[in-house]
Amino acid sequence: MQALTIHNYKQLQPWIQTYGWQEYNSNIVTMLMWNKTYPMYFKIYDHFALVCFEYNNEKHWLMPYSKKEYLKEALDTLLAYSNEHNIPCMLHGVTKEAKRQLELLFKDEIYFEHHERAGDYVYDRFQQQSLSGKKMQKRRLGRG
Repeated sequence: MQALTIHNYKQLQPWIQTYGWQEYNSNIVTMLMWNKTYPMYFKIYDHFALVCFEYNNEKHWLMPYSKKEYLKEALDTLLAYSNEHNIPCMLHGVTKEAKRQLELLFKDEIYFEHHERAGDYVYDRFQQQSLSGKKMQKRRLGRG
């Protein structure tokens, strides 16, 4: 695996754009922005890209960037790499669609744990634009 840097991110970017998951961590700008806090590493294969990051001195994986037909191959490679390099096999950034695919591929061999604090938040563009509604009261008053 090579460390993600401002000099090599273009190697990974097409994989994220083409096969990326629609979630916060699947964005090269986000990856680079948080790279000092959570160092990121990646490896490009023929049909997919694998990305891991460090958190609390432990490596964690993002969902592989792969077409559906190569997802099993990508996950098998991820598992083999994890075993070979003593990396726990913990996937982050698992969308609902990714979860469905993982359940189909691994049936009862996989365990899911939802971390509410790790979830993304989504703003309604029109509500942000007008700041209407009770939820936006603090922002209208400049306190939020």
